[in-house]
Amino acid sequence: MELNRRNFIKLIVGGVAGIHATPLPWKLTDDIAIWTQNWPWVPVPPVGEFFHETSVCTLCPGGCGIEVRKVDARAVKIEGRTDYPVNPGGLCPLGAGGLQLLYNENIRYTSPMKRVGPRGSGKFQNISWNEALQELSGRIAALRDKRHPDALAAINGHLSRSSMSLLIQRFLKAVGSPNYFSIPTGEETYSMVNRLMMGSHGPMSYDLENADFILSFGCGLIEGWGAPGRVINAWGLWRENPLKKKTQVVQVESRASNTASKADRWLAPFPGTETALALGLAHVIIKEGSYDKGFVNQYTFGFEDWTSDDGKRHMGFRTLVLQKYAPETVSKITGLNANDIVALAKAFAKAKAPIALCGKGKGDLNGSLLEFMAIQSLNALVGNINMPGGVLVHDPLPLSPWPEVAFDNINVDGLSKPRLDMAG
Repeated sequence: MELNRRNFIKLIVGGVAGIHATPLPWKLTDDIAIWTQNWPWVPVPPVGEFFHETSVCTLCPGGCGIEVRKVDARAVKIEGRTDYPVNPGGLCPLGAGGLQLLYNENIRYTSPMKRVGPRGSGKFQNISWNEALQELSGRIAALRDKRHPDALAAINGHLSRSSMSLLIQRFLKAVGSPNYFSIPTGEETYSMVNRLMMGSHGPMSYDLENADFILSFGCGLIEGWGAPGRVINAWGLWRENPLKKKTQVVQVESRASNTASKADRWLAPFPGTETALALGLAHVIIKEGSYDKGFVNQYTFGFEDWTSDDGKRHMGFRTLVLQKYAPETVSKITGLNANDIVALAKAFAKAKAPIALCGKGKGDLNGSLLEFMAIQSLNALVGNINMPGGVLVHDPLPLSPWPEVAFDNINVDGLSKPRLDMAG
Protein backbone atom coordinates (compact mmCIF):
# COMPACT_ATOMS: atom_id res chain seq x y z
CA MET A 1 0.00 0.00 0.00
CA GLU A 2 1.34 3.37 -1.03
CA LEU A 3 2.05 5.65 1.98
CA ASN A 4 0.32 8.91 1.24
CA ARG A 5 -1.85 11.34 3.15
CA ARG A 6 -5.12 9.57 2.35
CA ASN A 7 -3.87 6.13 3.35
CA PHE A 8 -2.22 7.52 6.50
CA ILE A 9 -5.51 9.04 7.69
CA LYS A 10 -7.36 5.81 6.86
CA LEU A 11 -4.84 3.85 8.90
CA ILE A 12 -5.13 6.11 11.93
CA VAL A 13 -8.94 6.22 11.86
CA GLY A 14 -9.19 2.48 11.33
CA GLY A 15 -6.77 1.79 14.17
CA VAL A 16 -8.69 4.04 16.63
CA ALA A 17 -12.02 2.47 15.65
CA GLY A 18 -10.56 -1.02 15.95
CA ILE A 19 -9.14 -0.39 19.42
CA HIS A 20 -12.52 0.91 20.67
CA ALA A 21 -14.17 -2.23 19.35
CA THR A 22 -12.02 -4.31 21.73
CA PRO A 23 -12.12 -4.47 25.58
CA LEU A 24 -8.71 -2.79 25.74
CA PRO A 25 -9.87 0.85 26.44
CA TRP A 26 -12.26 -0.22 29.17
CA LYS A 27 -9.62 -2.45 30.78
CA LEU A 28 -7.12 0.44 30.76
CA THR A 29 -9.71 2.79 32.31
CA ASP A 30 -10.42 0.30 35.09
CA ASP A 31 -6.73 -0.27 35.77
CA ILE A 32 -6.05 3.48 35.91
CA ALA A 33 -8.89 3.96 38.40
CA ILE A 34 -7.47 1.23 40.63
CA TRP A 35 -3.99 2.72 40.30
CA THR A 36 -5.15 6.20 41.36
CA GLN A 37 -6.67 4.74 44.54
CA ASN A 38 -3.19 3.68 45.61
CA TRP A 39 -1.76 7.21 45.54
CA PRO A 40 -0.39 8.02 49.02
CA TRP A 41 -2.27 11.32 49.28
CA VAL A 42 -5.72 9.81 48.53
CA PRO A 43 -7.60 9.28 51.83
CA VAL A 44 -8.71 5.70 52.38
CA PRO A 45 -11.35 5.12 55.09
CA PRO A 46 -10.16 2.61 57.66
CA VAL A 47 -11.95 -0.65 58.21
CA GLY A 48 -14.11 -0.36 61.29
CA GLU A 49 -17.54 0.20 62.77
CA PHE A 50 -19.96 2.51 60.94
CA PHE A 51 -21.93 4.99 63.04
CA HIS A 52 -23.52 8.45 62.72
CA GLU A 53 -23.06 11.76 64.52
CA THR A 54 -25.66 14.55 64.45
CA SER A 55 -24.60 18.19 64.31
CA VAL A 56 -25.38 21.57 62.75
CA CYS A 57 -23.68 22.90 59.61
CA THR A 58 -21.80 26.19 60.06
CA LEU A 59 -20.66 26.75 56.46
CA CYS A 60 -23.35 29.44 56.01
CA PRO A 61 -25.76 31.33 58.30
CA GLY A 62 -28.56 28.85 57.52
CA GLY A 63 -27.65 26.43 60.30
CA CYS A 64 -29.00 23.23 58.70
CA GLY A 65 -29.01 20.00 60.67
CA ILE A 66 -26.54 17.41 59.40
CA GLU A 67 -25.84 13.74 60.01
CA VAL A 68 -22.23 12.68 59.53
CA ARG A 69 -21.47 9.07 58.69
CA LYS A 70 -18.17 7.92 60.20
CA VAL A 71 -15.92 4.90 60.03
CA ASP A 72 -14.20 4.77 63.39
CA ALA A 73 -13.08 8.39 63.85
CA ARG A 74 -13.11 9.37 60.15
CA ALA A 75 -16.05 11.18 58.55
CA VAL A 76 -16.97 9.71 55.17
CA LYS A 77 -20.35 11.30 54.28
CA ILE A 78 -22.55 14.28 55.22
CA GLU A 79 -26.34 14.16 54.84
CA GLY A 80 -29.26 16.31 55.94
CA ARG A 81 -31.13 15.41 59.13
CA THR A 82 -34.75 14.36 58.69
CA ASP A 83 -35.59 15.21 62.32
CA TYR A 84 -34.34 18.81 62.17
CA PRO A 85 -36.97 21.57 61.75
CA VAL A 86 -34.78 23.92 59.68
CA ASN A 87 -34.07 21.50 56.81
CA PRO A 88 -36.21 18.35 56.94
CA GLY A 89 -33.75 16.06 55.20
CA GLY A 90 -32.51 18.62 52.68
CA LEU A 91 -28.94 19.83 52.32
CA CYS A 92 -27.31 22.21 49.86
CA PRO A 93 -24.24 21.24 47.76
CA LEU A 94 -21.96 23.28 50.03
CA GLY A 95 -23.02 21.34 53.11
CA ALA A 96 -22.89 18.00 51.33
CA GLY A 97 -19.37 18.83 50.12
CA GLY A 98 -18.12 19.76 53.57
CA LEU A 99 -15.72 16.82 53.60
CA GLN A 100 -13.67 18.55 50.90
CA LEU A 101 -13.09 21.46 53.27
CA LEU A 102 -12.23 19.03 56.04
CA TYR A 103 -9.66 16.97 54.17
CA ASN A 104 -8.22 19.47 51.68
CA GLU A 105 -5.73 21.32 53.85
CA ASN A 106 -4.67 23.51 50.93
CA ILE A 107 -7.87 25.59 51.09
CA ARG A 108 -8.08 26.31 54.82
CA TYR A 109 -5.95 27.11 57.84
CA THR A 110 -5.17 24.07 59.97
CA SER A 111 -3.69 25.92 62.95
CA PRO A 112 -3.20 29.45 64.31
CA MET A 113 -0.97 31.68 62.17
CA LYS A 114 1.54 34.22 63.50
CA ARG A 115 2.89 37.10 61.43
CA VAL A 116 6.66 36.87 61.13
CA GLY A 117 7.32 39.59 58.57
CA PRO A 118 6.54 43.32 58.35
CA ARG A 119 2.90 44.33 58.46
CA GLY A 120 1.40 43.82 55.01
CA SER A 121 4.12 41.44 53.84
CA GLY A 122 1.82 38.43 54.13
CA LYS A 123 4.46 36.32 55.87
CA PHE A 124 2.99 33.99 58.50
CA GLN A 125 4.00 30.76 60.16
CA ASN A 126 2.02 27.98 61.82
CA ILE A 127 2.08 27.85 65.61
CA SER A 128 0.41 25.52 68.09
CA TRP A 129 -2.75 26.41 69.99
CA ASN A 130 -0.78 26.52 73.25
CA GLU A 131 1.66 29.00 71.73
CA ALA A 132 -1.21 31.11 70.39
CA LEU A 133 -3.02 31.18 73.75
CA GLN A 134 0.16 32.09 75.63
CA GLU A 135 0.96 34.85 73.12
CA LEU A 136 -2.53 36.38 73.30
CA SER A 137 -2.94 36.08 77.05
CA GLY A 138 0.47 37.67 77.60
CA ARG A 139 -0.28 40.64 75.35
CA ILE A 140 -3.75 41.20 76.82
CA ALA A 141 -2.38 41.00 80.36
CA ALA A 142 0.30 43.55 79.41
CA LEU A 143 -2.37 45.96 78.13
CA ARG A 144 -4.26 45.68 81.41
CA ASP A 145 -1.04 46.20 83.40
CA LYS A 146 -0.50 49.42 81.44
CA ARG A 147 -4.15 50.37 82.17
CA HIS A 148 -4.78 50.53 78.44
CA PRO A 149 -7.23 47.63 77.76
CA ASP A 150 -9.10 49.70 75.15
CA ALA A 151 -6.17 49.06 72.76
CA LEU A 152 -7.61 45.56 72.24
CA ALA A 153 -10.16 45.15 69.42
CA ALA A 154 -12.08 42.04 68.33
CA ILE A 155 -13.71 41.51 64.93
CA ASN A 156 -16.40 38.83 65.09
CA GLY A 157 -17.68 36.92 62.07
CA HIS A 158 -20.17 34.65 63.85
CA LEU A 159 -23.93 35.14 63.92
CA SER A 160 -24.83 37.93 66.34
CA ARG A 161 -27.13 35.75 68.47
CA SER A 162 -24.78 32.76 68.64
CA SER A 163 -23.12 31.65 71.86
CA MET A 164 -19.70 32.36 70.35
CA SER A 165 -20.64 35.99 69.63
CA LEU A 166 -21.98 36.45 73.16
CA LEU A 167 -18.80 34.95 74.63
CA ILE A 168 -16.61 37.28 72.58
CA GLN A 169 -18.62 40.33 73.69
CA ARG A 170 -18.43 39.16 77.30
CA PHE A 171 -14.68 38.61 77.02
CA LEU A 172 -14.12 42.16 75.70
CA LYS A 173 -16.22 43.54 78.55
CA ALA A 174 -14.22 41.57 81.13
CA VAL A 175 -10.93 42.83 79.68
CA GLY A 176 -12.21 46.40 79.55
CA SER A 177 -12.32 47.17 75.83
CA PRO A 178 -15.32 48.80 74.08
CA ASN A 179 -13.92 47.86 70.67
CA TYR A 180 -16.12 44.92 69.72
CA PHE A 181 -16.89 44.89 66.00
CA SER A 182 -18.88 42.50 63.83
CA ILE A 183 -18.96 41.90 60.08
CA PRO A 184 -22.03 43.60 58.53
CA THR A 185 -24.62 40.96 57.66
CA GLY A 186 -28.18 40.70 56.45
CA GLU A 187 -29.12 39.56 59.94
CA GLU A 188 -28.40 43.06 61.23
CA THR A 189 -30.70 44.66 58.65
CA TYR A 190 -33.50 42.23 59.52
CA SER A 191 -32.99 43.04 63.21
CA MET A 192 -33.23 46.79 62.58
CA VAL A 193 -36.43 46.30 60.57
CA ASN A 194 -37.91 44.22 63.39
CA ARG A 195 -36.94 46.83 65.94
CA LEU A 196 -38.22 49.84 63.97
CA MET A 197 -41.42 48.33 62.57
CA MET A 198 -42.47 45.76 65.16
CA GLY A 199 -40.58 46.66 68.33
CA SER A 200 -39.04 43.20 68.59
CA HIS A 201 -35.45 42.12 69.10
CA GLY A 202 -36.26 38.60 67.98
CA PRO A 203 -35.36 37.03 64.64
CA MET A 204 -37.54 37.07 61.53
CA SER A 205 -38.48 33.97 59.57
CA TYR A 206 -40.89 32.98 56.82
CA ASP A 207 -43.46 30.18 56.57
CA LEU A 208 -42.49 29.34 53.02
CA GLU A 209 -44.08 25.92 52.93
CA ASN A 210 -47.62 27.27 53.43
CA ALA A 211 -47.37 30.37 51.22
CA ASP A 212 -49.21 30.42 47.89
CA PHE A 213 -47.56 33.54 46.36
CA ILE A 214 -43.84 34.24 46.70
CA LEU A 215 -42.74 37.78 45.80
CA SER A 216 -38.96 37.66 46.01
CA PHE A 217 -36.95 40.88 45.76
CA GLY A 218 -33.63 39.49 44.56
CA CYS A 219 -33.50 36.53 46.95
CA GLY A 220 -31.48 33.63 45.53
CA LEU A 221 -34.01 31.03 46.63
CA ILE A 222 -32.25 28.15 44.86
CA GLU A 223 -28.78 29.67 45.22
CA GLY A 224 -28.25 29.56 48.98
CA TRP A 225 -30.67 32.13 50.43
CA GLY A 226 -31.71 31.62 54.05
CA ALA A 227 -31.35 28.04 55.21
CA PRO A 228 -30.57 26.47 51.81
CA GLY A 229 -31.71 22.97 52.71
CA ARG A 230 -35.11 24.18 53.87
CA VAL A 231 -35.64 26.67 51.01
CA ILE A 232 -34.74 24.10 48.34
CA ASN A 233 -37.09 21.64 50.05
CA ALA A 234 -39.84 24.29 50.02
CA TRP A 235 -39.21 24.93 46.33
CA GLY A 236 -39.79 21.24 45.72
CA LEU A 237 -43.11 21.45 47.59
CA TRP A 238 -44.16 24.45 45.46
CA ARG A 239 -43.48 22.40 42.33
CA GLU A 240 -44.78 19.11 43.69
CA ASN A 241 -47.89 19.16 41.51
CA PRO A 242 -47.13 21.24 38.40
CA LEU A 243 -50.67 20.78 37.05
CA LYS A 244 -52.24 22.60 40.00
CA LYS A 245 -49.50 25.26 40.29
CA LYS A 246 -50.51 25.97 43.86
CA THR A 247 -47.66 28.40 44.63
CA GLN A 248 -46.63 31.16 42.24
CA VAL A 249 -43.07 32.50 42.41
CA VAL A 250 -42.31 36.01 41.12
CA GLN A 251 -38.68 37.10 41.07
CA VAL A 252 -37.87 40.83 41.09
CA GLU A 253 -34.19 41.09 40.15
CA SER A 254 -32.12 43.06 37.67
CA ARG A 255 -29.84 40.05 37.14
CA ALA A 256 -30.78 36.91 35.22
CA SER A 257 -30.09 34.56 38.12
CA ASN A 258 -30.96 30.88 38.37
CA THR A 259 -33.91 31.75 40.59
CA ALA A 260 -35.15 34.26 38.02
CA SER A 261 -34.92 31.67 35.24
CA LYS A 262 -36.90 29.10 37.27
CA ALA A 263 -39.56 31.49 38.60
CA ASP A 264 -43.08 31.68 37.16
CA ARG A 265 -42.45 35.33 36.36
CA TRP A 266 -39.36 37.52 36.29
CA LEU A 267 -39.37 41.31 36.52
CA ALA A 268 -36.05 43.12 35.93
CA PRO A 269 -36.14 46.68 37.32
CA PHE A 270 -33.18 49.03 37.20
CA PRO A 271 -30.63 48.13 39.93
CA GLY A 272 -31.35 49.85 43.25
CA THR A 273 -35.00 50.71 42.50
CA GLU A 274 -36.62 47.88 44.47
CA THR A 275 -37.73 50.29 47.22
CA ALA A 276 -39.70 52.40 44.75
CA LEU A 277 -41.25 49.27 43.23
CA ALA A 278 -42.39 47.97 46.63
CA LEU A 279 -43.99 51.34 47.45
CA GLY A 280 -45.57 51.41 43.98
CA LEU A 281 -47.16 48.02 44.70
CA ALA A 282 -48.38 49.41 48.03
CA HIS A 283 -49.93 52.35 46.15
CA VAL A 284 -52.03 50.02 43.98
CA ILE A 285 -53.07 47.81 46.92
CA ILE A 286 -54.20 50.83 48.97
CA LYS A 287 -55.89 52.61 46.07
CA GLU A 288 -57.80 49.45 45.12
CA GLY A 289 -58.83 48.99 48.75
CA SER A 290 -57.53 45.39 48.68
CA TYR A 291 -55.41 45.66 51.85
CA ASP A 292 -56.36 43.95 55.11
CA LYS A 293 -58.25 46.77 56.84
CA GLY A 294 -58.76 44.80 60.03
CA PHE A 295 -55.06 44.12 60.48
CA VAL A 296 -54.03 47.67 59.53
CA ASN A 297 -56.56 49.29 61.90
CA GLN A 298 -55.83 47.00 64.84
CA TYR A 299 -52.11 46.32 64.66
CA THR A 300 -50.42 49.24 62.89
CA PHE A 301 -49.59 52.87 63.60
CA GLY A 302 -48.84 55.64 61.12
CA PHE A 303 -50.98 54.37 58.27
CA GLU A 304 -53.14 57.50 58.33
CA ASP A 305 -51.88 61.05 58.91
CA TRP A 306 -51.27 61.71 62.58
CA THR A 307 -50.46 64.48 65.04
CA SER A 308 -47.65 64.16 67.58
CA ASP A 309 -47.80 65.37 71.18
CA ASP A 310 -46.10 68.64 70.25
CA GLY A 311 -48.94 69.46 67.84
CA LYS A 312 -47.04 68.74 64.61
CA ARG A 313 -48.90 67.11 61.75
CA HIS A 314 -47.17 64.08 60.16
CA MET A 315 -47.80 62.43 56.82
CA GLY A 316 -48.99 58.85 57.10
CA PHE A 317 -47.92 55.88 54.98
CA ARG A 318 -51.16 55.95 53.01
CA THR A 319 -50.74 59.59 51.96
CA LEU A 320 -47.05 59.08 51.16
CA VAL A 321 -47.50 56.24 48.70
CA LEU A 322 -50.67 57.64 47.12
CA GLN A 323 -49.04 60.99 46.43
CA LYS A 324 -45.53 59.95 45.38
CA TYR A 325 -45.58 56.37 44.11
CA ALA A 326 -48.22 56.05 41.42
CA PRO A 327 -47.52 53.24 38.90
CA GLU A 328 -46.66 55.77 36.19
CA THR A 329 -44.10 57.46 38.44
CA VAL A 330 -42.64 54.15 39.58
CA SER A 331 -42.45 53.01 35.95
CA LYS A 332 -40.09 55.88 35.15
CA ILE A 333 -37.94 55.04 38.20
CA THR A 334 -37.75 51.27 37.71
CA GLY A 335 -38.03 50.89 33.95
CA LEU A 336 -40.95 48.47 34.33
CA ASN A 337 -44.25 48.79 32.54
CA ALA A 338 -46.94 50.49 34.65
CA ASN A 339 -49.49 47.82 33.71
CA ASP A 340 -47.12 45.10 34.93
CA ILE A 341 -46.78 46.88 38.29
CA VAL A 342 -50.57 47.10 38.66
CA ALA A 343 -51.06 43.45 37.67
CA LEU A 344 -48.40 42.27 40.13
CA ALA A 345 -49.93 44.27 42.99
CA LYS A 346 -53.41 42.87 42.31
CA ALA A 347 -52.12 39.29 42.11
CA PHE A 348 -50.18 39.70 45.36
CA ALA A 349 -53.16 41.13 47.26
CA LYS A 350 -55.57 38.54 45.82
CA ALA A 351 -53.54 35.53 47.02
CA LYS A 352 -54.62 33.74 50.21
CA ALA A 353 -51.14 33.58 51.76
CA PRO A 354 -48.82 35.98 49.90
CA ILE A 355 -45.38 36.76 51.23
CA ALA A 356 -42.77 39.32 50.16
CA LEU A 357 -39.12 38.35 50.73
CA CYS A 358 -36.06 40.60 50.95
CA GLY A 359 -32.31 40.05 51.08
CA LYS A 360 -30.50 39.92 47.76
CA GLY A 361 -28.48 36.92 46.68
CA LYS A 362 -27.82 34.56 49.56
CA GLY A 363 -29.14 37.14 52.02
CA ASP A 364 -25.96 37.10 54.08
CA LEU A 365 -24.90 40.69 53.28
CA ASN A 366 -26.41 43.77 54.84
CA GLY A 367 -28.93 45.51 52.61
CA SER A 368 -30.83 48.77 52.30
CA LEU A 369 -32.88 49.47 55.42
CA LEU A 370 -35.49 51.45 53.46
CA GLU A 371 -35.79 48.63 50.93
CA PHE A 372 -36.34 46.04 53.66
CA MET A 373 -38.93 48.27 55.37
CA ALA A 374 -40.81 48.94 52.13
CA ILE A 375 -40.97 45.21 51.36
CA GLN A 376 -42.07 44.40 54.90
CA SER A 377 -44.88 46.97 54.55
CA LEU A 378 -46.35 44.79 51.78
CA ASN A 379 -46.62 41.90 54.23
CA ALA A 380 -48.32 44.21 56.71
CA LEU A 381 -50.79 45.51 54.11
CA VAL A 382 -52.04 41.99 53.37
CA GLY A 383 -52.06 41.14 57.10
CA ASN A 384 -49.76 38.15 56.67
CA ILE A 385 -47.62 38.55 59.79
CA ASN A 386 -47.57 35.68 62.31
CA MET A 387 -50.06 33.88 60.09
CA PRO A 388 -49.77 30.57 58.19
CA GLY A 389 -47.75 31.19 55.05
CA GLY A 390 -46.51 34.57 56.25
CA VAL A 391 -43.78 36.37 58.16
CA LEU A 392 -43.06 34.91 61.59
CA VAL A 393 -41.80 37.34 64.23
CA HIS A 394 -41.26 36.29 67.82
CA ASP A 395 -39.47 37.47 70.91
CA PRO A 396 -35.98 36.20 71.74
CA LEU A 397 -35.84 32.81 73.43
CA PRO A 398 -36.11 33.08 77.25
CA LEU A 399 -32.66 31.64 77.90
CA SER A 400 -30.92 31.94 81.24
CA PRO A 401 -28.78 35.10 81.44
CA TRP A 402 -24.99 35.00 81.48
CA PRO A 403 -23.33 35.50 84.87
CA GLU A 404 -22.39 39.11 85.54
CA VAL A 405 -18.87 40.20 84.62
CA ALA A 406 -16.59 40.98 87.56
CA PHE A 407 -15.65 44.66 87.19
CA ASP A 408 -12.55 46.40 88.51
CA ASN A 409 -11.06 49.86 88.04
CA ILE A 410 -9.21 48.84 84.89
CA ASN A 411 -12.12 47.51 82.84
CA VAL A 412 -14.50 50.20 84.11
CA ASP A 413 -12.05 52.87 82.92
CA GLY A 414 -11.47 51.12 79.60
CA LEU A 415 -15.18 50.67 78.86
CA SER A 416 -15.79 54.37 79.47
CA LYS A 417 -13.59 55.31 76.50
CA PRO A 418 -15.04 55.78 72.99
CA ARG A 419 -14.89 53.04 70.38
CA LEU A 420 -12.33 53.23 67.62
CA ASP A 421 -15.06 53.78 65.02
CA MET A 422 -16.68 56.47 67.22
CA ALA A 423 -19.98 54.56 66.99
CA GLY A 424 -20.69 54.63 70.68
